[in-house]
Amino acid sequence: MKNKFLVLGRRTDEPVQWRRWVWFNVGLDISPSRVINVVETAILNTDIANVAKNPQPNCVLMDMDNKGYARYAIRYWLTDLAPDDPTDGAIRWHIMTALQRAGLKLALEEKSIHITKENEKYDEAIHQREVLLRIKTLRRVELFSTMTDAELKALAERLRYSPFSRGNIITQQGDERSHWLYIIINGEADVFLTAPDGGKRLINTLAKGSFFGEMALLTGAPRRASVLAKTDVECYRLDKEAFEEILLARPSIAEEVSHILAVRTAQLDSAAQDIGAASQRDLSQSRGEILATIKRFFSLNI
Repeated sequence: MKNKFLVLGRRTDEPVQWRRWVWFNVGLDISPSRVINVVETAILNTDIANVAKNPQPNCVLMDMDNKGYARYAIRYWLTDLAPDDPTDGAIRWHIMTALQRAGLKLALEEKSIHITKENEKYDEAIHQREVLLRIKTLRRVELFSTMTDAELKALAERLRYSPFSRGNIITQQGDERSHWLYIIINGEADVFLTAPDGGKRLINTLAKGSFFGEMALLTGAPRRASVLAKTDVECYRLDKEAFEEILLARPSIAEEVSHILAVRTAQLDSAAQDIGAASQRDLSQSRGEILATIKRFFSLNI
């Protein structure tokens, strides 16, 4: 035979797996270690159909182009040889959403140069329309129900768009580093608890308008439950620094939100009782403890 060909077959005591490469470009101004960490973390922490867990997928910097971008590839093993293109497509979607969450953009090759004059009034109108949509979303969140229009606008300006692909772990039970809150604007996410023996229990499914992560945002407490993207999910993310500005300007907000947090904590305690969690505590005691924790976390003197 004169042409090259590839034979895929079963080796002795080995599964049939096919090594695949999915390519993408990111600008040279972004550190390769950051790109690799963001993409690998997203892929390794997600169950993607037909992608082998062993050997693990990995991200590699393959080339640096003089056109201003770096060339990367996710290398993975396909466990079912038929759905090759759909699986590559799923990998690409996870790459894109992971980069978006990290505030990174895919680099696109340009064949020509376009010079345009931005219409500042048009851009400002688009921005204000987005801010109004965000304020409308914040008004539906009980946690912010007592805030003024000015406070909501300040929060809306600081919200960060965070998309997740189906199967992504949005928050991990026990995580002590992620001090932010999510508001779902599209899609559904499952909330589940993991017992000490490894058993898992689904306790809720969150839809558009739901929020989670309020304890981590306001007290710095570890995540008490895991949240998994049941579908592709779009969220707004609110970081501690953004909320801190509002809280320092009006510290009384801490007292207003502590009651809401106490109620939601009691609900989670109740759901967790049969997998070894502590029993529900008195709400007034819980509220007092939460308020004290908020004050320490944000260094409030009230």
